[in-house]
Amino acid sequence: RYQNLRIRFFVADKSTVPGIGQPAPRTQQPTTRTVKDIAEIDSSTPPRPELHDLTVAEAIDTKKPTLVAFAVGFVTILVCWINHHCVYGYVREADNGLLWVNGLQLALVSIVPFPTAVLAEHVTGGSNDRRTALMLYGLLFWLIATSFWGLWRYVTRRGLADVSIDPERSRGMGFNYGMSSVWTVLCLLVAAVSVYPALAMWAVMFLVFAFPASFAKFTGTRRG
Repeated sequence: RYQNLRIRFFVADKSTVPGIGQPAPRTQQPTTRTVKDIAEIDSSTPPRPELHDLTVAEAIDTKKPTLVAFAVGFVTILVCWINHHCVYGYVREADNGLLWVNGLQLALVSIVPFPTAVLAEHVTGGSNDRRTALMLYGLLFWLIATSFWGLWRYVTRRGLADVSIDPERSRGMGFNYGMSSVWTVLCLLVAAVSVYPALAMWAVMFLVFAFPASFAKFTGTRRG
């Protein structure tokens, strides 16, 4: 019955399925620019074409300043936590005043997302806006640096810290926290004239704060 039946097969020159060990093909995300009818990519009623104007890659690219600011804000909070932990490694007692000093630091850290958001919004803007945003962030940095200097002086002057645990390192911490406050003021003055040298100066201080114990040991040994 089917002896004379002819069946045609169309064979592709190259398989669309990757072989073992081959990279997966790149996906193509359709947008309103690449489809004729929005219904092809949006089944909602009514369709919302504004959700399909950009691909995921394009959306991420337009928000790069925000992502960078988020990373900077997170690292800033992390560095504050590292220094807080480093200081409290020497604390053996606490009083009501220490709780208030600690609360002040908590307030400053909670403000970090605000100047980072302003910096993200204006980092690619005009030079005046960029400078103002950077100085706002730098002002918060100065307050945080000064708060750590105040915290260290409070616990050492009140006898709440046992500096005999590591005299050289504790001596270096007192010096570094004091200098960080002065250094940040210099950064603000430089930022009023030129942004990029101020960024380099802040990066140096950020490095010192990121490894407080190591730099305190180095400074304390040199000053001893």
